[in-house]
Amino acid sequence: MTAARPYVVYRRALFAASEPYIQSQAEAIPRYVANYIGHGRSGDATAPPERTFVSGWGTSALRRSAFLIGHDPVIDRAIRPIKPCLLHAHFGPDAMFAMATARRFGLPLVATFHGYDATRPDQFQTGPGGRLWLRRRQALFEQAALLIAASDFVRERLLALGAPPHKVVRHYIGVDTAMFAPPPPPGERHPGEVLFVGRLSAAKGIIDLLTAMTAVRAAIPTATLTIIGDGPLRDEAQRMNRELGLGAAFLGARPSADVRDAMRRASVLCVPSKVSAEGQREGLGLVFAEAQACGLAVVSCRSGGVTEVVREGEGGLLVDEGDIAGIASAAVSCLGDQTLAGRLGAAGRRHVVEHFDLARQSALLADLYDTVVDLYDTVVDR
Repeated sequence: MTAARPYVVYRRALFAASEPYIQSQAEAIPRYVANYIGHGRSGDATAPPERTFVSGWGTSALRRSAFLIGHDPVIDRAIRPIKPCLLHAHFGPDAMFAMATARRFGLPLVATFHGYDATRPDQFQTGPGGRLWLRRRQALFEQAALLIAASDFVRERLLALGAPPHKVVRHYIGVDTAMFAPPPPPGERHPGEVLFVGRLSAAKGIIDLLTAMTAVRAAIPTATLTIIGDGPLRDEAQRMNRELGLGAAFLGARPSADVRDAMRRASVLCVPSKVSAEGQREGLGLVFAEAQACGLAVVSCRSGGVTEVVREGEGGLLVDEGDIAGIASAAVSCLGDQTLAGRLGAAGRRHVVEHFDLARQSALLADLYDTVVDLYDTVVDR
């Protein structure tokens, strides 16, 4: 039996509560073993300590600069004994930071673009990091062996930015459909419970949802709202909740098992994604795949990559971005018609099992890795 090939997963801040999919994907890829390297840790996810290295650069501009030019001795000491076959960075700007290190160690660089890194318009990249990203983006496109787009929507955006078409591959990150599954008998959903899971940001539509809930509660007085996640609009969202008298439960960021349990209890997931003031749209929205895997009906908007994971009228009900009346009406339809909600949930589950199953998608990613590594080995004396 051939030994698994070691490789490096790079994210500047590892294990963010909003990014469990990075580790889930890495651990599920056959024939490869992931080693996690970052400069900080933003979550409390459990990772194999023998395969996890956090350099803890904090706010050190010197350390960031050292890594950017490929001469960070701390990172070098972490990578050298691994003898990896490739470096996979998540999010475009992170891949930009990892370019020099990949060259230093003679590694093919794989970069996954998840959303904002491809969809945020250039005119909003005004900070120092954004300007650096714009200057080095084309260099990343040239160096990377593979540019993975989280959706067809993201792929089209990458092509519009000048990424070489032969390098850009749309690959859906998978969902563990054994873990994210409908509640076992005699599981019963809480009637009237609307669930939101996601970052509390403009692009996720949290303010639109709170506004729509006034109409939902007018139609169904017993309707409740549970909110899982954190983000820049938390204070505003909590203020609105108090002013509107919604009584929504703000649970903050929660681990995947808690999210799964919430999806098994709720009657509908409502995350009304929309374009933000900075022009950012939903890259895909893996939460929609998780919810549908749990047999939960979905209400959202026709925004970015949402339509790729939620089949309109099958796995969920979709409305135009910012259509608050439409959001409320769709949620009421699901809450008031258990037959409809059950049909949407069952169809959504079938769709996710066929197109977003973690084992299947991770096996496809292993095949992509094989192609990258084998091709690199033929042209580079390693």
